[in-house]
Amino acid sequence: MIFSLPNFKNFAKEHTTAFVAGIILVLVIAGAMYSFITEKPNYDSLYSALRSGDYGNIISKGESLLSRNPDDVTLTQIVANAYLSLGVITNNVEPWAYKAINLLTKSIKETGEDAESERLIGYGYFLIKDYNNARKHYQGAVTLDQNNSLAWADIGQLEEVEGNIASARALYDKAIQKNLKNATAHLGITRILMRQKEYEKASLEANLLLNFDSDRLSKASAHEILGQIALQGRNFTEAENHFNDAIILNAARPASLAGLALALIGQISNHVMRDIKTETERPIELATQAIAIAPDFTYGYVVLARIARLQRDDDAYKIYREKILALAPKDPTILPQDKQGLIKEFSTDSLKVTDFKIISIKKVGSPTNLGIQITEQK
Repeated sequence: MIFSLPNFKNFAKEHTTAFVAGIILVLVIAGAMYSFITEKPNYDSLYSALRSGDYGNIISKGESLLSRNPDDVTLTQIVANAYLSLGVITNNVEPWAYKAINLLTKSIKETGEDAESERLIGYGYFLIKDYNNARKHYQGAVTLDQNNSLAWADIGQLEEVEGNIASARALYDKAIQKNLKNATAHLGITRILMRQKEYEKASLEANLLLNFDSDRLSKASAHEILGQIALQGRNFTEAENHFNDAIILNAARPASLAGLALALIGQISNHVMRDIKTETERPIELATQAIAIAPDFTYGYVVLARIARLQRDDDAYKIYREKILALAPKDPTILPQDKQGLIKEFSTDSLKVTDFKIISIKKVGSPTNLGIQITEQK
């Protein structure tokens, strides 16, 4: 039997191209793996996405980066911020708040104390209304960093929620002294000006905030406030535009939903009363959404009660009226002057629709407490 050896010279010549391609492929794969393993976060890009509200993308990319950079405190805070913001806009605060709190707590244990991490933990507790823990961590933040403008504003917001308005205003001013563009502080001042019926000044503050490179949720709140101011001035179309902008940015705000409903009701002309059912379909839908998000939100029932009054539905009016009178006195989202107006507006327990014939109907009252004046005759 005769054996012949392969011609290695020809073999090498014939397979050189494939061999080189294989080496290149291996190098490309190795380079990609190295790049993946050593990839560092682009903080500017992540912060920009956070401001624009691209929370899902931040979480997806951020979690992947954190798996390779577990000690990156800045990245941890960006991801935690996205968790908290996503909880707000999806009306699913609690699980996302605890996810952020746990992530930040773990980071502090492993990398040491950090003022911004403490602040964000406090904000997580604030969102779930655990105000004692919120205050504890906010105070921890300013103890570590006296110049943390966001922490001072957050303490101001806590004071505001607890009814300490003068203290809240002083803290908001302090926060702005440390950072002129602090959105939380400007929003807080705007709410206080609204409480004091300083609507022109409140409008300036809210518009100032929109001119900043503010985050999505802050812009939503500014539009909501401008919508409320427009309602005060009976500028229903302007109010509608602002509330629509607010809802686009944050669809889970009951006040924006109810505000839009009130703006739409304000635009119903007397001559369309014959088609009132069609005209009120959208406001009813908005009010129902607001109540689904916050079952004890007074203004959701205010919208429904006013529509029942327009439709002369005495039974429905009585149901919503009772809800309003039960909720309004203890609703912290309603300004004191508006509580008084609501109680006065809904003091009548019946429309007495069977005793009167309607001659004319017109809208009266302040826009946030829009009423219907009915001229009747027996």
